[in-house]
Amino acid sequence: MPMFETKLTGIEEAKKLLSPELFRRALKKTVFNVSHDARKDCVDEMKKLFDQPTPWILRGVTARVHDLEADIGFEEFPIGKSPADVIRPHIKGGSRGLKRSEKHLRNTYWVPGQAVRLNKYGNIRGGLITQILSSLGKFPEVGYMMNITATSRRRNKKPRNFFIVGPGNKGLHAGVWERTSSGRVKPILMFIGSPSYRPRFSFFDIVRKAIGRNIQRRFDEAVREVGVR
Repeated sequence: MPMFETKLTGIEEAKKLLSPELFRRALKKTVFNVSHDARKDCVDEMKKLFDQPTPWILRGVTARVHDLEADIGFEEFPIGKSPADVIRPHIKGGSRGLKRSEKHLRNTYWVPGQAVRLNKYGNIRGGLITQILSSLGKFPEVGYMMNITATSRRRNKKPRNFFIVGPGNKGLHAGVWERTSSGRVKPILMFIGSPSYRPRFSFFDIVRKAIGRNIQRRFDEAVREVGVR
């Protein structure tokens, strides 16, 4: 992340007013408060910009303070999808990485099919994805066939009949479908090409403006607070 520079007034006056220890404490308090101001501005902008962002994404905005430095960014996990993975394409543009479920589904991007009920955030329930992956097993190359494993049959007395349709099928769009007890088929996950995103979340600009707008006020507050102790 880029580093931002800004100027403070009243530094020499504060040094005369406070001991070196208290002056350093005022600086640390300033850095902490300004970084959290910037974090709040990012969260507020995400709520405006995105359609019902999940709490998981909003909580993923981080403001970590190390002595007199602050790192404002997004939670990033060593394994699995992280908020940083989701937000990065909206900041930089371009394509996103594959979700874990997409890697299992023949390294193919997917979107919800029309037959899927979404949650209030517009996402598929994680339990359904787990059920699909469990039922489909190792995902062999198939054109129009069911692949429910014997293990999943024993675990689930009423297994849902999911199957994969490969590309080039003339009857059904490539993706994951479900066959109902009546013999009808329903679209569950539809395979798509790599999605491309345009930059629309001005994260660095939001942080820069938040620092410039708040740092002098936060410094003055911190000097007053430590000075009365």
